[in-house]
Amino acid sequence: MYQETAKPEAATGWGLQQREMLAPTRPVHRCDTAQPAIPTPATPSGGQVFIGTLDALDHGVLLVQLNGVLVHANRIARRDCRQGRALCLRGDRLEFDGANTAGRLARALDDLRLGRRSLLLLGFGPTAMSIGVVAVGGEACGAPLALLLMGRTGVVADGALRLFGQQHRLTDAEVEVLRGLSAGLIPDDVAREHGVSLCTVRSQILAVREKTGSRSIRHLLQQVACLPPMAERWLTQST
Repeated sequence: MYQETAKPEAATGWGLQQREMLAPTRPVHRCDTAQPAIPTPATPSGGQVFIGTLDALDHGVLLVQLNGVLVHANRIARRDCRQGRALCLRGDRLEFDGANTAGRLARALDDLRLGRRSLLLLGFGPTAMSIGVVAVGGEACGAPLALLLMGRTGVVADGALRLFGQQHRLTDAEVEVLRGLSAGLIPDDVAREHGVSLCTVRSQILAVREKTGSRSIRHLLQQVACLPPMAERWLTQST
């Protein structure tokens, strides 16, 4: 079989020039000696990620054992429980406004053992609150746990509303007007609450609609209602 063999290059000419151009200008060091290891950033544990996730939510969330022992309360839950509502926290202990409330929560936790979720309406008047009781964890966590999802105290999450305002270049006053409308206030109420004229509030509403491309106040509020439950940044960073 015929095989073409490479012809030796002349000592001078293009071959020599090519080798000189490709030759390294710095000495080449072999990597046969041990190099210092580059430290890798620490990876947060699953528990740390889970707790951080709860604190980023604009919902009050409590993680408890099925016997009612508190495991974790996110920052929104601790804030809401300090406001004298039906469910309170004293340090890391759950407290209730009466034996009836405590008994209903205990029965809801027992129902989780049977695979049944619950929705509780606790208290009366301004201290009333709704709580969803769902199971989480299980064998993967070593023991079943319950997630107590506290009802929202407002229609829209503060953190999300602030970011919505920044995205659409709303002024602080316009964001507050939007917050009032989202809470169900009419323009007269918003004007009275902020100590400005009704004409000023109407002008601000028109500006908000134009900046957000909303066809009407109803369309504007629909956009706000779809915002994610993001907590304020200072809440997730404070201790």
